[in-house]
Amino acid sequence: MASNFLQQLRADGQRIVGQLSRQQKLGLGALAAAVVMGSTFLFIWAQNPDYTPLYRGLDDKDANSIVMKLREDKVAYQLADNGATILVPRGKVDELRLTLAGLELPKHGSIGFEVFDRTSFGMTDQQQKIQYQRALQGELSRTIGTVSGVGSARVHLVIPTPDLFSDGDAQKQATATIVLKLTDGHKLGEQQVRSVSHLVTGAVEGLKEENISITDTNGNILFDKEMMANNSESSRLKLNQEQTVLTKAADERIQRNVQSMLDRVLGGGNAVVKVATELDFSPEEANEERYTPNGADANDKVIRSTRAVTEAGQGKTPGAPGGVPGTTSNIPSYQSQADNGEQAFDRQDVTTNYEVSKVIKKTTKSLGQIKRLSVSVAVNSVVGGEAITQEKLGDIKAMVVAASGAVLTVMPGASASRDIVTVASMKFDNSLLAKELEQMNEQQRQQFYMTLAGVVLAIVAIVALLIALRMAFGRRQDPYAPPSLSELDPVAPGLMNGHNGHSPDQAELLAAAQAEEDLRNSTEDVYALSGNGNGDAPEDLLQLTEAISRRTATVKGLSEMAKDDPANMARLLRAWMAE
Repeated sequence: MASNFLQQLRADGQRIVGQLSRQQKLGLGALAAAVVMGSTFLFIWAQNPDYTPLYRGLDDKDANSIVMKLREDKVAYQLADNGATILVPRGKVDELRLTLAGLELPKHGSIGFEVFDRTSFGMTDQQQKIQYQRALQGELSRTIGTVSGVGSARVHLVIPTPDLFSDGDAQKQATATIVLKLTDGHKLGEQQVRSVSHLVTGAVEGLKEENISITDTNGNILFDKEMMANNSESSRLKLNQEQTVLTKAADERIQRNVQSMLDRVLGGGNAVVKVATELDFSPEEANEERYTPNGADANDKVIRSTRAVTEAGQGKTPGAPGGVPGTTSNIPSYQSQADNGEQAFDRQDVTTNYEVSKVIKKTTKSLGQIKRLSVSVAVNSVVGGEAITQEKLGDIKAMVVAASGAVLTVMPGASASRDIVTVASMKFDNSLLAKELEQMNEQQRQQFYMTLAGVVLAIVAIVALLIALRMAFGRRQDPYAPPSLSELDPVAPGLMNGHNGHSPDQAELLAAAQAEEDLRNSTEDVYALSGNGNGDAPEDLLQLTEAISRRTATVKGLSEMAKDDPANMARLLRAWMAE
């Protein structure tokens, strides 16, 4: 049963393949080869695990410790970058990192502040300072190693001991030297180098950026004192370039506004505008504190506080001391008891404090303000066949002043206005403009012709491709199409010659009748010419007779079909004629 099934399956396969064309067989073979190759690749890829880096930039000591641990745990690994990178299967990366972290691996080749986790009581102050410097160097090395493009780093610090008997200027300054090992094919930019120097400056007390030197393992100086000075100079040059760009942008903006306005008023090519601006980039900040005097009206005053003291009574008023200066005059006189007169007295002391009006004003001037503006406009003396008059020039100048924002008024204390606007009329030479316009039109025409030629060539190529595909693959055979006339009889297609403008149905009927009449006549002629007198016909004549008989039967069948169903016969003949 199984063998019969396999034989039947094989036979069906051979039959299906045998029905395919050559192109289809080639395509099927290519598809089968692609499936086999893809399956093989997927199988090989599935067998090999996906390796990903466990650690990068390891030194030899850390790499050796990690490899020994991986071998002990029988974990597959690969080495790259001359042993500085260890790769393990992707699914085990997190687990291995946690395991190695418990073993304090990797140590990154440097000692950090963990050195103080195990301190002894007998450590001297000098030893503690040395340990602190080692820990600081190690921590900086680890931090710098996290910068993109840096594989590892070594930091050397020189931190002088403060001297109590020296002033600040005589004290030695801290210095730092940094050696960077860059990753393959990577180069640090200026901004990254500056970030490393700023990082070290902020981490070491008393360290200035000018006392830092940065190099790479290839001996290239990345940062030093001279480069810092050059960077300052380049920063100034960059600032000047930015100021130049801003000035140019201001010139173009004002010139574009004035030029577009004059082109709309006078027409294109009748005015030329040039603008020169001077911008103020000097920073300025002003603080103003002003006291406003009290107003004339008492109601404008704001009372802050009022103190009033009133004293009233009745009694004697002692006499004032007087006389010749000396001891006698300084001794107060005593009133005589005989004087019994009393006096009334009233005293009032009022103190009023008023608020002082004060205005505090802080002004910061924005950079890039226009300090001076110069606008020059040249107008064609003849526009539209009319000459430009002085009155029109005055109107044009007023429009230019308004559009450019120029200030022509003389400020107090100045001898002239801040800005200058000049408008003059003169005859323009437009020959160059006409020549350029003609060249532009010629280029546009050439571009149009080239585009048109490209479109035509594309259409021709598409049509040629369709014809080639038609000729290569041919027309599909319709399984339900009627049989060819030549399949019915080799002589039958001759019936379709010349319907002489009749309708399709009439043409087929006339063709069939004419063919039958011609056949009868030709048969009689053949017998008459080929007979030998006794009525016997040669062998070739017999074969010809059989062919003619078959043709006669075909014609008769077609005639009957045309009589019974003329419409179906007409469709059949149309299909034959289309072939």
